[in-house]
Amino acid sequence: MRTGVIIFVTSGAEPMARTADLEGLETRADYPGANETCLACSAAEVSWGWWRMVARGLRRVECVAARYDERHRAIVTRGAPVRLFG
Repeated sequence: MRTGVIIFVTSGAEPMARTADLEGLETRADYPGANETCLACSAAEVSWGWWRMVARGLRRVECVAARYDERHRAIVTRGAPVRLFG
């Protein structure tokens, strides 16, 4: 079963938005075992990411909260991922 993970940045999204290298950040935020990852900074982006993954054929989509650490230029996940249904 193909799996997708949406990384929902709940704190530190403003400094991250000013960062020019968002592709590098997304690569470093890859989640083990996921076929596809998506960064989101708002609830609307989470729902768009879920729709995009389902439309691309991913059958299991999870969302995990994260924060952006500006000092280390890294996205740090926190907590366990939650499976999204719809």
